[in-house]
Amino acid sequence: MTAVATTARDRARLIREGLAAVWDLLTAAYAAEDWKTLGYSSWEAYCIGEFQGRIPRLAKSERGGV
Repeated sequence: MTAVATTARDRARLIREGLAAVWDLLTAAYAAEDWKTLGYSSWEAYCIGEFQGRIPRLAKSERGGV
């Protein structure tokens, strides 16, 4: 494996780890209803206001576990 491939694999691993951490934070924010604490009318309004709409809404099937 070349140094470039190793760097690319390392970067991919870091992205996976980062995405997992962000997902955990998102589900915790949803479960704690952070949007209400911060004065937003909904999860969608929170995502738009705090993250410029870059965070997708949780599907109903995903909300059950939260």
